[in-house]
Amino acid sequence: MAVSRLARKPIPIPPGVTISLRDSTLTVSGKLGTLTRTLAPEVSVQITPSGVLVLRQDDEKSSRAIQGLTWSLIRNMIQGVTEGFMRSLEINGPGYKASVRGNTLILSVGFIHPLEYSFDPSLKIAVKENRIEVFGIDKEKVGHTSAEIRSLRPVEPYKERGIKYVDEKVRRKVSKAAKIA
Repeated sequence: MAVSRLARKPIPIPPGVTISLRDSTLTVSGKLGTLTRTLAPEVSVQITPSGVLVLRQDDEKSSRAIQGLTWSLIRNMIQGVTEGFMRSLEINGPGYKASVRGNTLILSVGFIHPLEYSFDPSLKIAVKENRIEVFGIDKEKVGHTSAEIRSLRPVEPYKERGIKYVDEKVRRKVSKAAKIA
């Protein structure tokens, strides 16, 4: 059977990062913090001087899939404790604005009352003009929090009002008045 090409390669460990494995729990520590993950029973991890190797128990399709997933998760953990992850959102609309108070993001996005979104204290959220930047060491938390903020007021396709990712392209729709003419 074919072996995952990425999972065959060891994940390099940059200087300043320590990785420890106890039972089936992997801990990665770096200058930005510490991340912990419980590994699936289908894979085993070896920490060598050249890097971290992810090995699978058998050649089943599910084991191969989990091997590649675990490899990516460990690589993301290492990148998170060294560089971190950032996701930027953009607010578009008349009078739309955002502010941060403690662990709460306050959004005025066209509703009668402002929306309050409480986020995880391990994340940092900054507001600059019409931009919301979500920063953290856990890629999953950053992505999930960004998606939840975006879902509070998704961008509508007629005038592009709402919250969207900075790199997101919105397909504009033609208004009904323009179709008649």
